[in-house]
Amino acid sequence: MALVIAVVLAGAVAQGIRLRRTVDAVGLGPKASTTTSLTIPLASTVPPSTASSTSTSTTVVDTSTTTSTTSTTVASTTAPAPACRNSTDPACGDFRYAPNPANKVMSANVTVSADPAVVGQQITFRMTFTDLDAQPDPLCGPINWGDGTVLDAGACPGAPPPCGAHGPWDPPPVVTTGTTQTFTFQHTYSAPGNYRVLLPPERSHAPKVPEGCKDPYANVVTAAVPVINVN
Repeated sequence: MALVIAVVLAGAVAQGIRLRRTVDAVGLGPKASTTTSLTIPLASTVPPSTASSTSTSTTVVDTSTTTSTTSTTVASTTAPAPACRNSTDPACGDFRYAPNPANKVMSANVTVSADPAVVGQQITFRMTFTDLDAQPDPLCGPINWGDGTVLDAGACPGAPPPCGAHGPWDPPPVVTTGTTQTFTFQHTYSAPGNYRVLLPPERSHAPKVPEGCKDPYANVVTAAVPVINVN
């Protein structure tokens, strides 16, 4: 009997129902019975919570303001740099050649027709100047014969105007023609003696140089004349 009740109780617990059973009383007469009422609480049908704590979700709203930057292009009021190659703009600075060309020296040679000479004899002085990258100028200025007389070989050019070029310039072309000039002069001495002739300096130039500006091929040379012996 006890085993039957245990089984029934186990089933009742599983079903969550009210059990009412009549049990035969021991020691009571026939048909005497005792009604035993058992109330078995029903198991909770609510599934247990999957979490023992309440999770709070917080939403953060970004209230910052996005600033839109507008880019404005302002036209430059600065004047553009001048084009300074072969320029006459003073903003380009001092005049110079770029590249700076090499210069060949000018040579001078003087020959005398008679040495020694005699009093009253006409002597011819031949002067030759050669510049391989420029043209010798006409000889100008005084020729001092050494006996107190002077010959004016010709008027020399005046001072050039100021250079109007600025910044870097291309070198002028090298001169290939007219690079040799020869000048001839005569003189007669009226008394015997040793005479030293002094010639004016000779100059050369390149034709295609900005007016008044430095000539990269120009040279200046003074020819030496041997002492003239007159008997």
